[in-house]
This record gives sequence, structure tokens and C-alpha cells, in this order.
Amino acid sequence: MRNVVLDTGAADFAERTAALAREVLSQGSASAVSCVGVGSGSRRWSEKELKRLEVGVVGAFARGCHDAGIAQFCLLSAAGSTTRSKIRYARVMGMKEDTVRNIGFARLAIFRPGIIVGNAHTPAWVGWLGSLVPGAFGNIDQRILGRSIAAEIALHSQEPGEVTRENAAMKQLAAQLNDVS
Repeated sequence: MRNVVLDTGAADFAERTAALAREVLSQGSASAVSCVGVGSGSRRWSEKELKRLEVGVVGAFARGCHDAGIAQFCLLSAAGSTTRSKIRYARVMGMKEDTVRNIGFARLAIFRPGIIVGNAHTPAWVGWLGSLVPGAFGNIDQRILGRSIAAEIALHSQEPGEVTRENAAMKQLAAQLNDVS
């Protein structure tokens, strides 16, 4: 393991990502995961700033990974994401999904959690409120989310196509990893 720092604002960020991805691939197969995002702090960002990070940086990272030959990409998005949303955050997340979708990965797994609990960024009262919300917009523990991404890579990386996983599907996928472990 090593720490790599790249300037996400650099004009050649996608190319530097591709070079790093090629180096990783030279050691064996690999999947790419993007968990970049603002999340609950997005209300303090303008739409332009959100797009710069969520669409620009994530898109450049994904392009670099694809250009290097990575076939599977796992993308953290959000429940309700669509470019047609009247809600700014959901609309920008939809743009992010479309950007990555249009790159053409052999396998794209989009994770759309509701309220992510178990971390310092989600206030306790939001987690409590989320426990009252059923379905895709309710709570999911960050450990389950992480395990579902790991399970996607371990169990489905060779399957072609796109899959979108919301809370219930993520919980089932994480449980499958538990069964294999």
C-alpha cells in the first residue's frame, strides 16, 4: 500500500490517473471505485462548485481509469439521482452518473445510498430521522455500504453491463460477501 497524491485540478489529471491505473494493472486485474463527493455539506456549495467536483473530478478520474484498461467501475452516487430532478444535489448526482455511464466501462455499478450513518458526517438526529424513512431514502450503515462495494468487486467484476444498487440491494450484496467470507 502506498499514498498517492494527485492534483485533481490539474489539466492532466485524467492522464496522470491513467498512468497510475496502468501501473496498478501491471500487477494484476483491478477495479476502480469512486467515493468522491460532498454529501451532507453540499448545501454550502454552489451548483457550479458541485459540478466541478462531482462531474469534473469524478469524470476525469473515471476517464483515466477507462483509458488505462480498467473494465469495472463502482460509483458512489445518492438515492433519487436523476438529471431531471428539481433538487440540485440529486440533479448533479444524475449528471455524475451520466458522465461515468457515457465513458463505456464494461461493468458499471452505481451505488445509491440513502442516509449514510455510522460516520462523523451524519448528525445523530439525521440518522434517527432516517430510521423512520423506509426504502431507498432511509438509512444504510457505512460498513454495509463498504462491504457491498467490496462484494460487487469480488462477486460481479466479470459480469458485463450496468447495475444500480439502492439500500436493500446493498444490504443483500453485503450479506453475500459475509456468506463467502
